[in-house]
Amino acid sequence: MIAQYSRTESQILGFAVTVFFYGLFLWRLVKKNPGNRVIECGSMSIAVLLAFVLLSQATGLPDWIIASLCLLLATLCFATLFFLAQRIFRYFKIRGTRQSRKSSTSRA
Repeated sequence: MIAQYSRTESQILGFAVTVFFYGLFLWRLVKKNPGNRVIECGSMSIAVLLAFVLLSQATGLPDWIIASLCLLLATLCFATLFFLAQRIFRYFKIRGTRQSRKSSTSRA
């Protein structure tokens, strides 16, 4: 019986330490990059994932809570991918206009 409690306590402690360090890392990352929607959505996705893992192991929760967290997590992941694709598109668009300017100035 004692071994079971110590195992559970060590799992909870390990999870709490992991959440703390992830939170600290994500907080610093968001503060260094204000306005970067990829990082903001990605950070929220990781936070919701950690909450989902914690709440999915709890017993006695209604199914709609887990389902809503799954829906929220999927929405945040798709938003992160959308903002990432948007940044990639803008990068190649700007890169293409710079190369066309270089080629037009070198011809003259």
